[in-house]
Amino acid sequence: IFELQDKLTLKELQNAQLYYNLGTYMGNNYQSCVITAKNAIKEYPYSKYKEELEMLVLKARYQEANLSVEEKKAERFRDVVDEYYSFINNYPDSPRRSEADNILKIARKYVKE
Repeated sequence: IFELQDKLTLKELQNAQLYYNLGTYMGNNYQSCVITAKNAIKEYPYSKYKEELEMLVLKARYQEANLSVEEKKAERFRDVVDEYYSFINNYPDSPRRSEADNILKIARKYVKE
């Protein structure tokens, strides 16, 4: 059963990556990426692709915040910071930690704490 779930999760991961790669083509696909990845995480919490899905959520939230209008940037970068801490709490020794740290560094410039 876990093997079949991993295949389904891989399919969801590929869908989320497609939305991420589409970016702002024909609308905001970053939001679609976040929704797809979060649904996959909720549906398959023990998948081996969970870390990749969570990193994709973080990157999509960052891109969405970066492309936002000035009025919404602070709020959306706050969401990026929240996603960062969620990712780091779940995967403190992740090989993608440096990428996540770079995203946090940029996000903190916009968030007034």
